[in-house]
Amino acid sequence: MLHLLFWVFILVLGLSYFGISIQAILGSSTGQANVAYLSNLFSQAWHLLLPYIQPFISIIQHLISYVQNIKM
Repeated sequence: MLHLLFWVFILVLGLSYFGISIQAILGSSTGQANVAYLSNLFSQAWHLLLPYIQPFISIIQHLISYVQNIKM
C-alpha cells in the first residue's frame, strides 16, 4: 500500500513540475469522460476476474479465522 502511495505522490509531483493541473483535467468534459470510461473498464475487468480471484480470497479468510481461533 505504501508503495502505491509513493508512486501516486511521485506522479502528482511530476504533473506539478510540468504545470499540469489535475483539477483542470478532471473539470473538463473530456477529462470526465475519460474518468468515466476508465472506471467502467476497471469495473468490467474486476467482475471478469472476480470468479478467478474469489477462491484465493476465501482461502485467505479461512486462514485468518483459523489463526484467530488458535490465539484464543
